[in-house]
Amino acid sequence: MTACLFAISSVATAESIYLNRDNITVAVGEGTSPGTFNNTFSGEQTIEKVIDAPSADAEEFHNQTTHIWFTADEVGGGLELEFDLGISYDISTLHFWNYTGENYDVDNIDFVFYGPNGNQVGTLSVQPDLGSSPGIASQDIPLAAPLNVRNVTAFLTGSNRQIDFQNIGFTAEVTQIPEPSSIGMLVLAGAFAAGTYWRRKTLST
Repeated sequence: MTACLFAISSVATAESIYLNRDNITVAVGEGTSPGTFNNTFSGEQTIEKVIDAPSADAEEFHNQTTHIWFTADEVGGGLELEFDLGISYDISTLHFWNYTGENYDVDNIDFVFYGPNGNQVGTLSVQPDLGSSPGIASQDIPLAAPLNVRNVTAFLTGSNRQIDFQNIGFTAEVTQIPEPSSIGMLVLAGAFAAGTYWRRKTLST
C-alpha cells in the first residue's frame, strides 16, 4: 500500500511558472469605459503587448511601442482587461510595471478571479507604486493565493482619468494530477507490489 501511495504522489507535482503571452491570452473587456486608447494599438501593436515581458525580472523601457495608454472620458472610468489562463493555476504573485510619473500612472487595479467553471473564487484591490526610472522594474505583489484560477478580470483606473503602464504578469503553480485511468493503473501496480512482498514475507517465515 505504501508503494501505491508513493507512486500516486510522485506524479502529482507543483511547478512554479511565469504567465505571459507564451501561455495566456488577454483581451479588452466589455467593462472598459468610453475613452481614447491613444497609442495602445498604434504601429500595428495589439493589447497583447500588456503581457509581453519575458520574465518577472525583466526591465521595461517606456516608449510609444511598448506601453499601454488609455484615457477615460470621465473620472472613475477605466480600462478592463480579461485574461484567459488556458488551464487552472494557483496564483501566488502579481507583477506590475507602472508608469513613472504621477500624472499618468495607474492608481488602482481591481481584480476578480474565476475558477474553471466560471465561478468567482476571489477579488483583490491593488494600489501599485510608481515605476522605477529609467528602466522600469516590476513591483512584485504577493497575493493571498487564489486557488484553481482559470480567468482573471482586471479593471485599471487613474485618479485623473489616465491609465499608463507597461506590463502585467503573474507567477503561479499548476498541479499535474494523473487521469483517473492512470490512477487506476497505479493502484493496481501498487497493490500487486504489496501483495508480492507479502507473499514473499509469508513464504520466508
